[in-house]
Amino acid sequence: MVPRERRPSIGLLHLACAVAFGLLTAGAEEIRYHGLPLDENHQLLIEESHGMCKVGYIERSRTAGPDLVDVAPQAPGVSPRVTNPPKFLVQVYAEVLKSSAPNYLQNPGEWYRITFETLEMEPAYATKMEVSAAKARDAVYYLFQQLSIQASGIDRETLDAAAPLVTEIFKEARRLPAEIYTSVLESRTGAFRITPRTRQRRKIEPSQTFAPDLEAQKPELGASERRKAHEALPERAVKPGEIGGPSPDRRIARPPVEPTGADIEEGEYSQE
Repeated sequence: MVPRERRPSIGLLHLACAVAFGLLTAGAEEIRYHGLPLDENHQLLIEESHGMCKVGYIERSRTAGPDLVDVAPQAPGVSPRVTNPPKFLVQVYAEVLKSSAPNYLQNPGEWYRITFETLEMEPAYATKMEVSAAKARDAVYYLFQQLSIQASGIDRETLDAAAPLVTEIFKEARRLPAEIYTSVLESRTGAFRITPRTRQRRKIEPSQTFAPDLEAQKPELGASERRKAHEALPERAVKPGEIGGPSPDRRIARPPVEPTGADIEEGEYSQE
């Protein structure tokens, strides 16, 4: 009896193809471009790849040849406006140093490393900092601001416009935490459930009451401010900072006045 030829099953073939495809695409990552118009001739350009954002701008201008003497061609669909190669000013890299537990704060890590380096701008500058989750977004804004105050013209406009966009790009790529508003952090729930430095979700024990000794730092409305000012008034005060006089039935002591001749004649003063 001739044994039948053993063939690999279809499931094994699919698994082998999936593994091979995964190995081929493991090091590949999509390059994405972001931007927005700065003015009628410049557009912000951010190239995102492998956790790095290269920030620059594209300039559109009229050209008439390399010597500025040629005439732009006149033909349907041909424009004298051309797009020059982009000029990249800086590159920013963000990575998670210590991952965080699953949370509803869109915070993938407790600690982050931010790397910042200039490209086509002066002065040359490069730095690297490791910060907690509470300072990660502020660190990116701070680095952009330090270069922006030394730049001018379109370079400064590019850096100012790129800072908030870069932080959101890194947030979507899970390389920076999401922004948490101050009103949420200082609320009763936020101050009790969110750790201030690493922005983690604090665990509540079953036997623990909700925020037992927490002093909520909420902003007070005008009515509350006026009520506190009224309660702090001294006795018989008309308004804050103004002290009223004594009661009408209380006689005011005045310094003695030497009587004149007319007063003596009228009998207002008498000597005992």
